[in-house]
Amino acid sequence: MINKKAFSLIEVVLAAGVFAVTIVAVLGLYAPLSQSVSEMSDTDDASRLMNAVNSELSRLDFDDVEDYDGETLYATRGGDVIGKIGLLPGQVLREEAYFRIELDRLNNAPTEPYAQFAVEIYWPEYLPDGTQVTEGQEILIFQTVINR
Repeated sequence: MINKKAFSLIEVVLAAGVFAVTIVAVLGLYAPLSQSVSEMSDTDDASRLMNAVNSELSRLDFDDVEDYDGETLYATRGGDVIGKIGLLPGQVLREEAYFRIELDRLNNAPTEPYAQFAVEIYWPEYLPDGTQVTEGQEILIFQTVINR
């Protein structure tokens, strides 16, 4: 009488095949999921930049708000540095400029008690090697109002 206490070769091959197919399917989902997480992180950073720009404009003396009309600023990927491109403190290095922020004043009458701005945030602006991105950028557009 034969005592059967082990797996046959066919059972082992089938189990290995099922395991391999499962691993391939899981790894196939990893790249799109990683891309989606990265895009959500960038959108979250852009939203934080929106709040930072609004706070900065609100902090300024009302007469100084004029200086920001038509201004283009840049920010690092995490949004921790916002400024013009350059090497000085408070400026953004070109290879670190991930976001481009364009500010345009919508009302120009100096007698009005408020300043209304259209703000556009584009990303990615520059790649880590310093190459400027010209197509396929994401954009966040909002308006903000600063009172006297």
